[in-house]
Amino acid sequence: MGALAILVLVPFGLIAAAGVPFTGHQLTPFDIVMAVIGAASLITGLWILIQLHRSGRQILVVLSRRLRDPYRTGALLRIAAGWVNARTVNFEPPVLTRIITSSLLGVTGLIGLGIIAFPGFAQAPSLCTAIVLWGAACLLTAAGQMGGVMHLVSGVAEQDPLWVRIRDWFRRS
Repeated sequence: MGALAILVLVPFGLIAAAGVPFTGHQLTPFDIVMAVIGAASLITGLWILIQLHRSGRQILVVLSRRLRDPYRTGALLRIAAGWVNARTVNFEPPVLTRIITSSLLGVTGLIGLGIIAFPGFAQAPSLCTAIVLWGAACLLTAAGQMGGVMHLVSGVAEQDPLWVRIRDWFRRS
């Protein structure tokens, strides 16, 4: 759902809603219909991304707490294998996929924001504006995805006795 939103609905919506009405040409009825469809597509895509962010955040906060609580309450002991688990969780396929897609979205977002310095910005300001806004949406999506990975990793890191000692030492200071 998120891929559909960030790769199809949001870019189409931005180009149609921001690109069509501000071209400086006489608008035809088709242009107006495309702009309305684009605005609806943009709103739908952004709504999907916001809902995915909210639900994913709630799920990962609870998951992180469930992973962390047995170690904090003393129900489970931290052992040396926890050090390995805390570092290898990033290479599990679902987590690694999120890290890779977040990185790619971040690069796409930076390229989108970099269009501001493009020399042709004055010739096509509506298209460039749509690309810059899509770049901002990509960066926000990348930050949300990486934040989810960090929630998960922080819960698993509670198994690592070395990490807990270092973290607790900084908390006391």
